[in-house]
Amino acid sequence: MASAFQPRKNPYVGPRSYEYGETLYGRDRETAEILDLLIAERIVMLYSPSGAGKSSLLKAALIPALEKEEFGVLPVMRVSLHPSPEFQLPAGTNRYIFSLLLSLEESLSEDRQMSSDDLAGLSLDNYLKKRQSETKQADSTVLIFDQFEEILTVDFTNTAAKTEFFAQVGTALRSRDRWAVFALREDFIAGLDPYLRAIPTRLRNTFRLDLLGESAAKDAMQKPALEAGVLFSDEAAARLIADLRKVRVQHIGGGFREKPGLYVEPVQLQVVCRRLWDNLPEDDDHISEADAEKIGNVDEALASYYSDRVKAIAAETYVSERSIREWFDTQLITEQGIRGQVLKGSEKSQGLKNQAVYELAKAHLVRAEERRGAVWFELAHDRLIRPVKENNAAWRESNLTMLQLQAALWEKQSRPDGLLFRSQSLRDAEEWYRTHEDEITSAERDFLDKSRAAEAAVRQRRRWNRLFNIMSVISIILGIVAGLFSIRFQIAKKAAQEQREIAVAQRQIAEEKTREAVYNLVKVWEERAVAALNENPPDFQKAWLYVLEALNQDIPADRQLPVSLGMLSQSELHYGIMGRQLWVSPSSFVGNIAMLNMDGKYLATAADDNIIRVWEMKSGKEIFNLTGHSSPVSSLSFSPDGKYIASGSEDKTVRIWDMKNGNPLIILTGHSAGVSSVCFNSDGSRLASASYDNTLKIWKTDSEYPVFTLEGHSDTVNSVCFSPDMNSRYVASASDDKTVRLWDLWNVSGKNPILTLVGHSDAVSASALTESRLLQDRMTKPCRHGMPTAANRC
Repeated sequence: MASAFQPRKNPYVGPRSYEYGETLYGRDRETAEILDLLIAERIVMLYSPSGAGKSSLLKAALIPALEKEEFGVLPVMRVSLHPSPEFQLPAGTNRYIFSLLLSLEESLSEDRQMSSDDLAGLSLDNYLKKRQSETKQADSTVLIFDQFEEILTVDFTNTAAKTEFFAQVGTALRSRDRWAVFALREDFIAGLDPYLRAIPTRLRNTFRLDLLGESAAKDAMQKPALEAGVLFSDEAAARLIADLRKVRVQHIGGGFREKPGLYVEPVQLQVVCRRLWDNLPEDDDHISEADAEKIGNVDEALASYYSDRVKAIAAETYVSERSIREWFDTQLITEQGIRGQVLKGSEKSQGLKNQAVYELAKAHLVRAEERRGAVWFELAHDRLIRPVKENNAAWRESNLTMLQLQAALWEKQSRPDGLLFRSQSLRDAEEWYRTHEDEITSAERDFLDKSRAAEAAVRQRRRWNRLFNIMSVISIILGIVAGLFSIRFQIAKKAAQEQREIAVAQRQIAEEKTREAVYNLVKVWEERAVAALNENPPDFQKAWLYVLEALNQDIPADRQLPVSLGMLSQSELHYGIMGRQLWVSPSSFVGNIAMLNMDGKYLATAADDNIIRVWEMKSGKEIFNLTGHSSPVSSLSFSPDGKYIASGSEDKTVRIWDMKNGNPLIILTGHSAGVSSVCFNSDGSRLASASYDNTLKIWKTDSEYPVFTLEGHSDTVNSVCFSPDMNSRYVASASDDKTVRLWDLWNVSGKNPILTLVGHSDAVSASALTESRLLQDRMTKPCRHGMPTAANRC
């Protein structure tokens, strides 16, 4: 009886690596060379580019060759294995050594395997000795460490455990009966340097495994087929190799073109040959160039493999096939048609679940690379770019609706309104959307929303056009009616103008009465101040508060201020009244006696007793007593936010005090004579000081050293102030040299102010700046004895 038909086995492994017992073709030379090197040197580092086939070479070629030389080859070891979930690794156990021991135990039957607890207590050397005595293995033992770059990538920062691991491996390899192969990717070699001192030979004996050259690629194609009884022609092999070697190279003009490269990636070769074999008729024992053409070019074979794997991975990971394809198109392939890179995220990498990304890496469609503790994903090879893009485009054409395709085009072209849906197209899209709402992307939803808005705008314009036509007719009618009302309007307008003129006249009379009332009120405060001074004993504090009330009134510029603060000069008490006329400003004080803070809650006074006193205006109580100056205080300035107060003294210092508690914050020294004036800038970050030493200094309020020293005056500088603009760029100064000078802090050049104002016939005592011009205050002689007016009160 005839046996049932058995399909012949496909001799190509596809994207996976070769296993022990399978025949690896195209690597005979490399196998022989690394075998000789290992026998001669005992310890060898095997390195290669990613995807060159290190694991296949070890399992399918080198291990069988070592066994023929009567070596005892232990199972291939990895450092990244984890114990079973129910087992907690004991403290102090080296995770990398434990992983090696788990790898070695897998080859033993279950009844001969050690428990996890027993393994955790063993060093690598002790385990090898124990295993050799129990299994009676060959004296010459070979240890194979595969994917050894994992010692650097697993638990990246645990250098102590890595150092101990290399120490234990070095101890084990000191035995001359033990050989070792360390296989890793070439881009991780430098990372081993800190640990190699512990290893005998320090891994100086190396072997580089390259990708497949033309001859090796030909063997890898033809020999598996020949072993299966099929002749693989040279022409077919040459055609496929030429296609697989293509790489994309950027030329001078910025574009890209394909050129033949030097190598073929083993994984891509296996994928193409496996698909070629699957399409070969069962009775065909010859692969010709025509057979290679039947499967299409390599692009089609790679595209078909890509399509199959994406579909399978989407089903396995519950991620939509569309999401995976868009991830390739938008993240792994740039607009210029070259490979891009994606940084691994905690759960997703640029929008795609990591579970799906890992499966794509296992399928050799994506390559993972670790750099400085970060994992980057990229397309496995340039050769995949065109097949992936063309397959994605074909899939979209077959599987996406007009809404999805149009939305993608709209997004790609920066969302122009001209691509939005209108009328019937929009209605069709709305109908599909109602039953597929869960399949739509955020960009497609935006496209649909914008299309709705555009359609609504068109309808609105139509309604407005109709309305405009109606309104045009109505406007003609209204024009006639308006003509009738025009005469009546002119009459009413004239009457209204007369009423406005009457109202203006009445308002002017009322404002004059108000000014008179304010002026009379100031006289009342002055009388009360005088009465307080005439009490027995005189009540200086009450008189002071009455005077402040008078100064706070809004006196018209054409009226003389009746309050003469000289009447308080007789007081020798500590209320800041020390033989000079008092001069108060909302933001700065230029008469070196007293000043109010910005909100008027506090008053600071200084006297010849070297003490600064701070008063609460509402209660009239003294809240702080600031001591520290060794000579009379000549000037005070509150910071704009009211948090600090600066004082200048004849003791040559400037001090900044904390208004929270009255503590001194910083002492600024640098003037060679007494300080005559201090002033904060608009944001309180800088402080200006003027001195009897003819100079000005600009300080940062958090530094003891001046930023600038401004020289140019030939006599005492009486006053300094900042411009009130946001940057406080300008500083004005007034001096006994009869000049006022303006300085630009953005362009300080020593003794060169940007403007010098000359014209006073005597010393200038003070100055102030607006944002656009310099305002000069009164001269010394008239101002010390004259009465201030509301016009010069600043």
